[in-house]
Amino acid sequence: MPSNNSHETIIGVRRTNTRAVLACLQEKGDFQSLEELARETNLSRPTVTQVLRSLCDTGLVERSLGTTKSFGGRPPKLFRIKSEHHATLILRLTLWEVMGFLQDATGRTIAEASLPYEEMSQAGDVLIELAKQLVAQKPEGVPLARTVVVVIGVVRDGKWIRSRNYPDLIGGKLEEQLSPVVECPLVIANDAKLAGYAAHRLLPEDAPDSIVGVHISEAIGCSLVMNGQVVEGAHGAAGEVGTDRQNGWWEAELLLRDATTKRGINNRELFILAGEGEEWAQDVVAKAAGQIARGLVPIVLGFDPAQVVIMGAIEDCGNIAVDAMSAVFNRIVPFPPEVIMLANSASCVHDGARMVAFKKETDDIFKAIMASKAKNGK
Repeated sequence: MPSNNSHETIIGVRRTNTRAVLACLQEKGDFQSLEELARETNLSRPTVTQVLRSLCDTGLVERSLGTTKSFGGRPPKLFRIKSEHHATLILRLTLWEVMGFLQDATGRTIAEASLPYEEMSQAGDVLIELAKQLVAQKPEGVPLARTVVVVIGVVRDGKWIRSRNYPDLIGGKLEEQLSPVVECPLVIANDAKLAGYAAHRLLPEDAPDSIVGVHISEAIGCSLVMNGQVVEGAHGAAGEVGTDRQNGWWEAELLLRDATTKRGINNRELFILAGEGEEWAQDVVAKAAGQIARGLVPIVLGFDPAQVVIMGAIEDCGNIAVDAMSAVFNRIVPFPPEVIMLANSASCVHDGARMVAFKKETDDIFKAIMASKAKNGK
């Protein structure tokens, strides 16, 4: 009789194989043959066949016959994710608007919208209204599998427990208002940690496994990735540098806020102006980036990452932030990390939310597969 450890190892391998096949199907989008899936996932044909059979049984994957003949003289079997199997709703709460995306099972956006608000106290009502609008656009008969809510603040074990800007929504209050609207499981996630999660997966394959991610858009956030996993910490507060008003992080937020408020623009517009050569904007961005780096010094000294990855709307300013942060680390840190700007990272928070939703939905599917096998004695 196999030991519990060997059984758990087998389950882990099956889960990994299932994720690999589904990830390949989602990335490609259209029908894929068994040979293509085996090649892309580096799995054997029998393994891919077994995974596909189980996925087809759940209804998530559908099969079809190709129009050309294979080497055996028969049309090849083709597979793809069934787009109408389920839908996913992603809601993102920013400092001045709520953004929402309704996606099908393949990750394709069905509908998207945003609603602005003027006072922080209005954010909850606006989020609920946007959720209602997007749920109403869900195709008839397609179940909503999960709603991911992206927030600013400390999230612990899926619960939003601390927020300087939205005290009326933490401690389960947001979930109480939203659950009756979406009628599906909720995932609450911190924006910077989602960005770090996505950034690590978007970096080249030879990128280091441990990085510090700095997300700078309408707000500033930090995430720590160690051995490929986002570090949460004992209280979900790993990387929450901005809670200390005595460090440079807080000063950077005030500097950006003062500069944008004075000119009636937002951070993204400021970063674009800096990238276009406006000297005053370049000066503001450089000073803010330097302050952010000073706030990160304790984390860099303790964590010793190979890279600090900057991402978000700040990519529009070019290398200004990279140079400013590098100068601080080179002056203070004995072994300074490489500072890089992640290209095409303005959507990394949304990308991270999609990845988390996909991972959780894949896990749900795998649990259903294993439950079916156990019921049938396999």
